[in-house]
Amino acid sequence: MIDIAVTMIVSCFGLVYMFAMPVSVAPDEIVHAFATYHTLNIMMRIDDSACKEAGHVLIRTDDAQYNMQALQYTDEQVISVLSQLTNPLQDETLIQAGWGVMYGNEYLFVPCAVGVNVGRLLHLGTVATFMLGRIFNFGFYLILLFFSLSNVCTLCDL
Repeated sequence: MIDIAVTMIVSCFGLVYMFAMPVSVAPDEIVHAFATYHTLNIMMRIDDSACKEAGHVLIRTDDAQYNMQALQYTDEQVISVLSQLTNPLQDETLIQAGWGVMYGNEYLFVPCAVGVNVGRLLHLGTVATFMLGRIFNFGFYLILLFFSLSNVCTLCDL
């Protein structure tokens, strides 16, 4: 019973955080987005090895342009990003972009890459695609939290 309650509380706080912190405003999120794209390219068998030396990754043009802008956490920025959730995709050609892409430990980005892939396959805009990545990532870790708490509660007879 405790495992369900804690999972519900964490999910409520997580969902509020997801919409209160616009995409690419959370600290270091841009680097994680590029690493997610690298993992996605591996999953989709897109060869981006030529980008590695420059610390780049192949990414959709719209996504690259969005992630290259400096976003600040202001009321206007939050409203602006949330209003972009329904923006259509303009250009989905793959270009080299990014900086400081984290190569190695790609398995850490698999849940997020699956969500971003769903957004890419549905031809969603940048903000909606990255929100899907966040949601898939959050859902995966919520499932891990629930099963971890279930095992602890079983061991402790709670």
